[in-house]
Amino acid sequence: MTWLAHKAVTRGLLIRQGAKLKRQLTEKSRTLLTDLKQAETRHKASPTHSNRQEVQKIRATTEALQMQQVERAICKMKTNYYRQGNRAGKILTSQLRERTSQAKIPYINDDTGTKILRRAM
Repeated sequence: MTWLAHKAVTRGLLIRQGAKLKRQLTEKSRTLLTDLKQAETRHKASPTHSNRQEVQKIRATTEALQMQQVERAICKMKTNYYRQGNRAGKILTSQLRERTSQAKIPYINDDTGTKILRRAM
């Protein structure tokens, strides 16, 4: 019984920590984007070298943050693929559905150019 309680508490702590980290990352990206807009407007008003460097610095920071988010998403996707393995699941069914939809031939053109539709059987 204590193990179940411990698992529940640990799960709650991890969820809280993940939510806090996500909030911090979204806040950081939001502030970076507002800073970038302000720096770009300052650079448009007076195009100096220092304003240009500031815009480039903020853009580099924003791109680095976005790359971290992409790396996390790729890692999560790889983990999901590894967990699924060869089992039939959502990933496999979506891939098969995509392949079958691409393989369907809705109609064929004959020599005169008219469309011959596939008849229902």
